[in-house]
Amino acid sequence: MPPAKPSTRQPPLPAIAEPCGRGAVWAVTCLVVGGALWAWFGNGRLVTPARLGMILLNTAAFAVPVVAQRFRPLFDRLRQSSPKARERTFIAVCILATTYFILTAMFQQRDFFPKTHDEGAYLLGMQQLAKFRLWYPQHPLADFFDSFYIFVKPVYCSLYFPGTAMLYVPTIWLGLPTWLMPVCVCGVIVGLVYLLTRELLDGLWAIVAAIWMLSLSWFRMLSILVMSHPPMLMFGLIMLLACIRFVRTGRLRWTVLLGIATGWAFIIRPADAVIFAAPAAIAVLLRLRSCAWRHRLLTVGVAIACMVPFLALQLIFDHGVTGHCLRTPYVEYVDNEQPHTSYGFYPPDSTLQPKSSLAQKRDYYRDVLSQYLPKHQPNRLLRTWLVEWSPMIVDSTMPGRPLLLLLPLGLLALRRRWIWMAAFMLVAFIAVYVPNTFFLEHYAVIVAPAVIILTLAGLQAAADRCGRLGPSIVCAAIAFVIGLSLNSLHEFNPAVYDETFPSTMLWFVHEELPHRVQTPAVVLFRYRHGDPITAEPVYNSDVAWPDDAPVIKAHDLGPRNIEIYRYYAQRQPQRMFYLFDRATGKLSDPLGTAKQLAERPAP
Repeated sequence: MPPAKPSTRQPPLPAIAEPCGRGAVWAVTCLVVGGALWAWFGNGRLVTPARLGMILLNTAAFAVPVVAQRFRPLFDRLRQSSPKARERTFIAVCILATTYFILTAMFQQRDFFPKTHDEGAYLLGMQQLAKFRLWYPQHPLADFFDSFYIFVKPVYCSLYFPGTAMLYVPTIWLGLPTWLMPVCVCGVIVGLVYLLTRELLDGLWAIVAAIWMLSLSWFRMLSILVMSHPPMLMFGLIMLLACIRFVRTGRLRWTVLLGIATGWAFIIRPADAVIFAAPAAIAVLLRLRSCAWRHRLLTVGVAIACMVPFLALQLIFDHGVTGHCLRTPYVEYVDNEQPHTSYGFYPPDSTLQPKSSLAQKRDYYRDVLSQYLPKHQPNRLLRTWLVEWSPMIVDSTMPGRPLLLLLPLGLLALRRRWIWMAAFMLVAFIAVYVPNTFFLEHYAVIVAPAVIILTLAGLQAAADRCGRLGPSIVCAAIAFVIGLSLNSLHEFNPAVYDETFPSTMLWFVHEELPHRVQTPAVVLFRYRHGDPITAEPVYNSDVAWPDDAPVIKAHDLGPRNIEIYRYYAQRQPQRMFYLFDRATGKLSDPLGTAKQLAERPAP
């Protein structure tokens, strides 16, 4: 193998040598297709006719050749920035994006405490990993602590893959707010989008890509939540960057980084990891075709060796929870608590119920999850994707649906090196999620960089094909993208709100309850059919084991409450008991200590 040559600066992409007239025809054809997509999906809720009119007027003004020429020196400087400037810009983008995520969440008065089912499960995994445990044995009062997306039988742990908890476990060790590390990860993601676009296009489009990524409301929603999608996206982008650097330089250190990022991604969201790993693997294998066998084996061996520790951790977790190395806790939970909703296609069956006796789990399955089954049938799948789920992908990856006008231009850029990876990822994303029973808006955030790069590369390709009109096209396109991006920010459009869901009950539980009870305490939460299912308070995710919590949260199980009284009467007799009614949001007066309640005669 020839000696590696270090890569210093990405040369500007050459224009496609094609007559202006023919190139313009292809560009106009793509715009017509984009216009049809825009007409099909509409403007969306956030882009009103008045706002769209202002954006289009602004775009038209920047398309004037005289105006475009004034911006050309600035654009040229951004395109030809040095490697040192690229590194400084990357750091600046990460810091600015992180700061903005925090400030806009404060300005919108979003809740900074965990309140979704997923967060409760991930936080439990973080607490247990902080004590170097993947699971704890079954609690004697398992039914009192049962909740969404956690196991209480035969072990006590989160169902989720351990990669997210591994990344965020310093939160527990350092006593950080739960939102701090997620918001930093999202800031780094914006910086990585800048770097990746800089590698594939140039510094000008990299800045536009970072603004686009920052403008995505669903991404900002995730920025202060303990969820797996941002870590998955971060490691996915690292995978792509490491792959590109390895192909260009052949240096083994990029293989090490690629292996670590791939292994970690596969224990975060394995299905999503395939979307990034598949094109990266194809690119690396194509690069190795010209190398000696010794170098091929060394490269592949190093990558696999870096992945093995992560995969081994997953196998240990699988065996400890399910008893089988190749059966994940996630699949085990879904089969037991959400029957007929795992990967694949299943006929609707109204007789199915979760194995858990918890009322809210049964209500959640009957009233929410089972509604997806009729949509996820082979004969309705095409309609479901076209009518319901495709708009979700658009709204998650674009600041405004009018950008669909520009998306087909990406077809003009497929002949450019590396751009095929963006198109591959979009196709892979759909292929991965077609067999999945559920689809929610934030799932598509992981392919937002692919949509961004494909669209921006298409814009540059269209400009290259249109001769003298190229600078005006670039200037107008940037104005259009930035205009829609600003329209998707709460500070410019009050209709934008990045909160998950409001819940005064969960606010009270997290912010007020610890100050309203005499600790140590046990609060029993009473659930009735009709109470908000998404707002589940029974998570003891501030500790690894429920008995260690200053305020233990448990379910009110009616006549069975004597079991919890007697349990704590033997172990922690001074714990004070309270009852919280979820329907009224009222906390009762003290019911008595565990010892007092256990000694009372049964009613």
